[in-house]
Amino acid sequence: DLQFTAGNWHTQKTVTVTGQQDAAWDGPVTYYVEVAVDETDDSTYSALRGDPPVRVLIVNIDDDTPGVTIGIPSTTTTQENGDTATITIKLDTDPTDTVTIDISSSDVSEATVEPL
Repeated sequence: DLQFTAGNWHTQKTVTVTGQQDAAWDGPVTYYVEVAVDETDDSTYSALRGDPPVRVLIVNIDDDTPGVTIGIPSTTTTQENGDTATITIKLDTDPTDTVTIDISSSDVSEATVEPL
């Protein structure tokens, strides 16, 4: 809240508006900073209480990009005796619904894949 008095009414005050980080890819999001008289015993300004707030339009620019990160395995070989390699997979942003990732081998006669 900002307070103005008879001694500082003419001094401009600064309000800092800071965008908030999230993990969702939601694109640019429009929101408003709302400014309204809240409390006063001043008879002139008390008449402004209850007026609709003045709305200042702000756009929060998204810096998240949807994608899939695939971890490179420490070994990129398997053996016919059953030795395995593992990879890790994660989403880069918070999804708004379930995301199904297809996992398959390009040659099932050489290797099969299973999610753990």
